Amino acid sequence: MSVRTAAARIGALTAPLLCAALIAGCGGGGGGSGGGDVASGASGSNAPVALPAPTKESAQVVASAPSAPAAAQAGPVALTGPRTPIYRFYNSRTNAHFYTMSAEERDMVMVRFPQFNYEGVGFTAYAAPQPGLNAVYRFYNVRTGTHFYTIGEAERDTVINTLAAVYVFDGPAWYAATGGDGSGIPMYRFYNASTGTHFYTISAQEEADVRARFPQFTPEGIGYYAWTETATVAPLQPAEPVDLSRVLGLWAIDPSGVGGDAGGDGGVGGSAGDGSPLRRVTVILKDATPLPVVPPNYTGAPPPDPEVARGTTDANGRFLLKFRTATIRPPLLLQVIDAGGNVLASTTAEQVPTGMAIRLNVNPLTDKIASDVLAPSAGSTDKRVVGSQLDLSRLATATSNLVESSKAALAVAGISDSSAFDPMRSIYELDGKGVDAVIESITHSREPTTGATQLRTKLTAAQTNADGSVTPSLITASTPLAPSAVATESSPALAFAKITAWMNEMNRCFALSSAARAADPECADADGSRLVSPGFRENGKDLAEAYRTLYSEADRSAVQGSTLSNPAILVNFPASSAPPESAATIVEFTVDQPRTGPLAGNVAGRVRYTTMMSFVTTTSPRAKAGNWILGGNQKRFDASIQPGYQYAFQWHLALWSFLPHTYESLLEIRVSPLRFDVATRSYVSADLRAARVKGPGLPSAGLVLSPTTAPGAGRFFTPHNKTGEITAGSMTNARTRPIFYLGIEKTADSQPTANPSWGAGSPDHADAPLTDYSSMQAYSRYTIEYFLTSNTTGTPDWVETARILAPVMPPKYLELLPHNKFAASSAFDPGLIAPPRCFFQFQWYPINGTAAPVDSVFVTDGARIINADVDAVSAQPPSTAAAGTSCADPNAIEIAGYAGMGFRQAGVGSTNARFRVYSTARFN
Repeated sequence: MSVRTAAARIGALTAPLLCAALIAGCGGGGGGSGGGDVASGASGSNAPVALPAPTKESAQVVASAPSAPAAAQAGPVALTGPRTPIYRFYNSRTNAHFYTMSAEERDMVMVRFPQFNYEGVGFTAYAAPQPGLNAVYRFYNVRTGTHFYTIGEAERDTVINTLAAVYVFDGPAWYAATGGDGSGIPMYRFYNASTGTHFYTISAQEEADVRARFPQFTPEGIGYYAWTETATVAPLQPAEPVDLSRVLGLWAIDPSGVGGDAGGDGGVGGSAGDGSPLRRVTVILKDATPLPVVPPNYTGAPPPDPEVARGTTDANGRFLLKFRTATIRPPLLLQVIDAGGNVLASTTAEQVPTGMAIRLNVNPLTDKIASDVLAPSAGSTDKRVVGSQLDLSRLATATSNLVESSKAALAVAGISDSSAFDPMRSIYELDGKGVDAVIESITHSREPTTGATQLRTKLTAAQTNADGSVTPSLITASTPLAPSAVATESSPALAFAKITAWMNEMNRCFALSSAARAADPECADADGSRLVSPGFRENGKDLAEAYRTLYSEADRSAVQGSTLSNPAILVNFPASSAPPESAATIVEFTVDQPRTGPLAGNVAGRVRYTTMMSFVTTTSPRAKAGNWILGGNQKRFDASIQPGYQYAFQWHLALWSFLPHTYESLLEIRVSPLRFDVATRSYVSADLRAARVKGPGLPSAGLVLSPTTAPGAGRFFTPHNKTGEITAGSMTNARTRPIFYLGIEKTADSQPTANPSWGAGSPDHADAPLTDYSSMQAYSRYTIEYFLTSNTTGTPDWVETARILAPVMPPKYLELLPHNKFAASSAFDPGLIAPPRCFFQFQWYPINGTAAPVDSVFVTDGARIINADVDAVSAQPPSTAAAGTSCADPNAIEIAGYAGMGFRQAGVGSTNARFRVYSTARFN
């Protein structure tokens, strides 16, 4: 019988029975071989676990030596053909072993039953009959939940004829020899009368050990002969294609994780994770179909990027995308996009057979491999890329390098043999163990200059240099992940088990009503020993204000039914005294809320977004996260720094030859003049007159920010000077946006003879466009010096730090990055509207459908700015935002402005993957 036929029989005959059997604990071997309920030397267990005692009837057949087959061979027979591995699992709940020849059944067990630890190949046998072999038959005992194996046909018939109510016949499992022919090794058989189960072993040493240590096991002699030569299949053997009709059961994919073409005849399935399962995130499959070519100065909605299928992962991070196999063109590229816009990718050159599904996981390891085979012109895996931009002739080398860089770490995580490991196709759980312990130990980022994927050690703090730049500890084949840097369960670092326990407890509390939550002492956490430190502070705010969307009811209690998921541990910061910085671990969560409360605008419907939380160490024995607790960043003032990009197009085509379309890289530096007063639960003046910021990309003397006097501008300080000078008296400026521009490049469709305009003399522009971005690494540190209104010196009153969570890339990084294409109506032309009534409409189109939703709109004439917030949750492409109001009342203007002022710039903004993206139009 072929492996496929055996798998089909198992699936058809025993799908529900096998599930029950596996949950209860299957009989089937120990050590290097057979099955049963005794602890084996290989498993590392100790005493056997007693299963329910058999009835007298069920014990009749198994209390004697195994019967011989109907026809034994007279002498040795030369056997031909390859032998097939028999896969072994150890059930940690029952100390039992389970064996199967089917790779499909092996993969199903690995996915669906985490209590079964895969131990590789126990022995080998034959998949089909030939002279010199007899079938080994498999039965399932419905009372004990174990399996019984016999090569004896008389014993088979006795069980079928007299014990059909107890034993379900599964048919031939594999083929073995009944006599020694010089190559086979005896398979010893024992019977445990107390449980009615058998134990099999191919190890002579283990056979002697069982005789000496376990008197409850009665020796029954040799059951049959099998083999142990290296037809051995290593752990993490890549999954073979499986029948599309059975893939959900085999790989434990919930129907909610199925996307694409419901009538498709092929599929790609797997798991998505980043240290934990990525639940309910977007999954997109692309093939070699090239990206569409958009004509220059195209103003409408751009043509969509080619996609084979799209869907979302299920509650365990698993997915299946279905499609019609006749229409796809390998290589395939898979991207997952979380609620914060973060992207991970995976790739394969494998052709999907009709009626089958192939395995393709997505995680930081696969993203690194995909990045290594991506054409340099494509940049990075988070861009608008397709399969035709992959050079899969480099795939084997990229995979080998990745495995080599992880080999020692995998061994520490319990995988001693990683020779067969394929991050894309192997099956492994996202549970903080094994492969996932290694994933949990890695921080995923991008190289600033090229966008190539970087894998960094997470537990080893990145070296922060005196200028704030970071020298990352990169993981490569030549600098592998050190065993000491693996996040094992005993590690003091904040890892999967700890953060998951904390998250689950928070979700339990969020599920309660406000009254029930307050009455629950575990949720109330009055002494701050379990969930949130009593010293929590995040940019000067308490918990309810720092996470005002989550804690957004009128009494600042959490919204009932909110949930946290997808915890991604980003980075560990060590403590520093100069400049002052608290030790912390930053974790990104996805938040799902059924609605928001008054403090967040009472938006109806489901809200989904990501949020960052800072955890600090604790000595409390009651802390749900082990030695960690939510503590906040401990900052006194409300300030943040994040990378950004701006696409600016020239709206007046008559000026296109002089002022080309451009991309710009920038830093958005938000220093608030307000602080949150916990006593009054309101924002009051922070008594700041200026702030000086130093760090990578900024002037060496520091960028000074001060309050802006521009009408309609936001509340944040804006650039005052780039000389670092703190002058006496009041400090103000008239700039409109809290942005410092780093670099600029023309777009590909710009007029070749036009040169981009650069405000070298302006405080909000670098003296010259930056050309080297290598120092702009993710997690770079910026020092913020605060000067109070009473300060008459150049010495700061307070010094704090801020970190960027993404690298700053060259401007053309935005070229193929999913973003919102902004288009303004003709009503923006001041000559087309007469006061006192003015009406303006913004329209934008998400490029590729994966751009982060627009959350702000602005209009500026260079001296004033009008901002408006947009409901990013309900916006659908193409999205519009419009308002009409009197031109004489600027305070009433939402998404509008003075028609007579001669607008210079307008645009939309969105937050995507830990950076800001702006799309703007210049009117001039």
